[in-house]
Amino acid sequence: MRRTFFWSALLCASLSTALVAGQSATGFKPSRPEKLLGTWKQLPPEQATTMKIEAEAGGGIKVSYGCKKDGSCASSVAGNYDGKSSKFSDNASWEASFRKLGNGTVQQDTYFHGKLDNTDKCQVSTDRNTLTVTNQMVSHPGSKIMRYVYDRNGGPVSNDDPLIGLWKRNWDKSDADLVTFRAKGDVFTITDPSGITDERQCDGKDHPSKFLEGVLYSCGLPDKHTYEVVLKDRGKVVNTISSKISEDGKKMVRTVKDGEGKTMSELRFEKVD
Repeated sequence: MRRTFFWSALLCASLSTALVAGQSATGFKPSRPEKLLGTWKQLPPEQATTMKIEAEAGGGIKVSYGCKKDGSCASSVAGNYDGKSSKFSDNASWEASFRKLGNGTVQQDTYFHGKLDNTDKCQVSTDRNTLTVTNQMVSHPGSKIMRYVYDRNGGPVSNDDPLIGLWKRNWDKSDADLVTFRAKGDVFTITDPSGITDERQCDGKDHPSKFLEGVLYSCGLPDKHTYEVVLKDRGKVVNTISSKISEDGKKMVRTVKDGEGKTMSELRFEKVD
């Protein structure tokens, strides 16, 4: 289930405004992004979302992320507990597989262009009211294992599969999502919640991603309150994100959109360092 956090973590390296597909980030200025520098903590969303897990025919499951009260969800993936991968609904470059490990634990393996990127071990409590997800970035040995806790929030239930239902993240019990931006000469570094650090050149040009094969990013700093990036996968824009920092430099709102300009999520942060 790391792909949910990918939008708020690794995509720190791909923040952008809703630009027309195919464009690079524009309006950059070669100045230090002073208000961006420091450590930011992700806050609970103003409009609560849930993770929905449904039973599928044949004994499989469908996992949907970022689900709102109106029933819409940002992304989903379905599969059986057979270890065979299936594509995500919003981006076919990402796939996931599911398998049962015993003792009520399910492992989800997530792939990018067929290469294993990360694993999630999902454990439901004995009373079936708490779901704990531990994530490991396989593609980055030595990265921090992240732990996320969810509380059951209604929805269908199943005697055969305790994962089935609606799950709402418990922010107090989950590991904090911290993102750190530091200046480094003419570039700046970004460290995501699992400790993965990358460098960014915000000159408005396309640059290859160090972590995702075939991915290009372009970023710009049009003003002291905005950080912009476009993320392309094999030449096609797949994500655009706009990060807007408040006048006092203490709050940041990040809007994540897909390649067609549809809003996938809106994330809130506060500066802690």
